[in-house]
Amino acid sequence: MSKAEKLDLTEIESDAGVLRSAGTVARSARFDVYLFWSFDLVGSTALKAKSFETFHWVDVIRDFYHQCEALLQRLGVEDARVWKYIGDEVLFYRRIVQPAQIEDTVRAIFRGLDGYTTELATSTKYAEVVPYVSIKAFAWLVPVMSYVHAAGANDEFADVAGSIRGDDQIIEENGRIDFLGPNIDAGFRLAQFARKKQLVLSGALAAYLVESRASENNLRIADFAALKGVAGGALYPGIWYRENWGTIARDFTYEERHTDPLVKRMCENGQIPLTTLEEVRLRFEGLPYFFDRALIHRVIELSNEAAA
Repeated sequence: MSKAEKLDLTEIESDAGVLRSAGTVARSARFDVYLFWSFDLVGSTALKAKSFETFHWVDVIRDFYHQCEALLQRLGVEDARVWKYIGDEVLFYRRIVQPAQIEDTVRAIFRGLDGYTTELATSTKYAEVVPYVSIKAFAWLVPVMSYVHAAGANDEFADVAGSIRGDDQIIEENGRIDFLGPNIDAGFRLAQFARKKQLVLSGALAAYLVESRASENNLRIADFAALKGVAGGALYPGIWYRENWGTIARDFTYEERHTDPLVKRMCENGQIPLTTLEEVRLRFEGLPYFFDRALIHRVIELSNEAAA
């Protein structure tokens, strides 16, 4: 950087002083309900060690990115947005504007898992990679806070704020957005329960589906585990979502069904009763990891009113 380009720290500090003396712009919190999910390519490490005559492994990763988005479009989730790419993982988000979108999105995510596997198996170009790769997914539901100028505030958001114990926020900077907070972080920890061709749901998302009586038969508790940084080590439920439990064994090899305890339990119908989820909710009472269905619906309603 040349001398002419150097920052004048004295001038910057002076400007900051003027802003401080003038006071900050009054802002008010608002909330929106977001559904987040991850599509993660399983087996990509082995894939990168292989050589193929008609394509490079990078082409497979690019196709994975493209297919994930294309499948969601075809499955009716046109307003899904890519949050970020992390290596062989694609993260999506969707702002929920109608309660029915929650169940619809979960169903689309699961069908996207199956759809990608089918796309690979029937692909003329990439059929060779089928023995090496598959896809797994996890999804979670979070009321996220943002700020608006006080003039555009909806005072009713203050009423629901006291019931939302999390502090999850959307950050916008230079045209980019990110999401930060305890529930956002907890969502990433769901990867601990994930296996190929399976969809893992957060406790809050599963509880919503159970409470609304939607997709209840599609849910099974696979395991409990202490997740790093979540609820002080309290056991958290790993919940799998499937549309047909009778075919689950087909998703795994003989070795996987006998050496992976979680897979073995699920394939042998050893799931933990779903009724245990209510006990878990009570254990997490007062912590920012479960939300009542009525609260989710109220936030969606207020969010729509604020956006109108």
